[in-house]
Amino acid sequence: LMFQLSAVRGGQFSLALLLRHSRCALGAGRNACTPTASCAIRTMASAAAARFPPCEISRSGPRLVLFFDVNKTVIMSDPVQGKGPCEVLNDVIAEAAWGRTYTDDSGALQWRDANVALSVEPPGDDPSLVSFAAFTRVLYPKPAMGPELSRDKRIDLMKSVREHRSKLTSTFTNDGCTGSRYKGIFDELASQLEYNGTVDVIIPSFFRLLLSLHASEREFTIVFRTFGDDIDRIRADLDRFCEGKHPRFPSTSFDGSHGRQDLRISEEGSFFRSGASSDDAVLIRGKAVAQRATIQETIEAVEQQIGRNAPMVRGFHELQRFFESGLTARAVTAYRDHFACWSANKELAPYAKIGFADKSGRENTLLLFFDDNFKVKEILDLRSRDTFEPLPVDVTDGTFAVKVEPLHALHE
Repeated sequence: LMFQLSAVRGGQFSLALLLRHSRCALGAGRNACTPTASCAIRTMASAAAARFPPCEISRSGPRLVLFFDVNKTVIMSDPVQGKGPCEVLNDVIAEAAWGRTYTDDSGALQWRDANVALSVEPPGDDPSLVSFAAFTRVLYPKPAMGPELSRDKRIDLMKSVREHRSKLTSTFTNDGCTGSRYKGIFDELASQLEYNGTVDVIIPSFFRLLLSLHASEREFTIVFRTFGDDIDRIRADLDRFCEGKHPRFPSTSFDGSHGRQDLRISEEGSFFRSGASSDDAVLIRGKAVAQRATIQETIEAVEQQIGRNAPMVRGFHELQRFFESGLTARAVTAYRDHFACWSANKELAPYAKIGFADKSGRENTLLLFFDDNFKVKEILDLRSRDTFEPLPVDVTDGTFAVKVEPLHALHE
């Protein structure tokens, strides 16, 4: 809602929608582009922009704490799955290409392109249409994993499923592959990541979002949340931007000098989860440490590595307080979430990236989560700040969590 539209007009009108706490849906049903047109992505983004006219950003309201997923949201790579920009861009297109499934003569399930417009939403009212990426999730579903399986075995099973899906989606537009007719779209997206012969790390629309937030004079905190080992890459590219060394934004200055805001990463940390209960969740503040199978093993490892006074936040109550109070003391932070725990538990929400939401509207701090996998996978574990009970997607969608559409975020 906010992030992908920031790619179109520097984030101003989309940011206003965010500040209004809107439940509007981006591109509901009709944002499409033809795979043969060189202006395909621009056509899609322009259609999205036309739905929301520019409006002034309010300076009042609660402080914004904006949580951003990293892979396919802020950067177009995925170290966890060993994917670079080419593979991720293929994944992005596979999520927006629509077709129909059928069973061939051998009884195998297949997918046939419907020759409809590329779209982030199902085009038209035809329930038989399914994206190619969704087809791979049907073709290779999550495996049955009983309690008799070890944690390592469960992780290996989920890894195998992801690899089978990825083999199809990450080569989708390659010559001879199912989506080869979308090669022109791939080339258009790839060109958005190149500038003066170099490939972007953080996509430009995210930097424009920071500029718009700063211009609004609204108090905000940015929190990167990643399952991968990419915080150092994020830090290096963000430093370039903040210190006026980024080739796309050579005149920016957000390094704390001359009274300007410092938007460099000021704290790192690691989340650990060994179960779905409050006692099974902890945040270790500081440089990333090895993630163990249990919380107790993690704490012992941290104490050996950092010392017995290592700063940590444990349990839902303390984490909620930290999210609403502790984070507001810093402008930008970055934390690694516990991928192994999520994977070992069939990628279910109670083991995912934890967060809290206040449905009462009385908050002084508004927590908002942005993730390309929201509503596609159980990537977020959003809970009530009062009861700590999990909140269903239909409650959080558009109010506390937003699905980022990479196709829109990539367009300049």
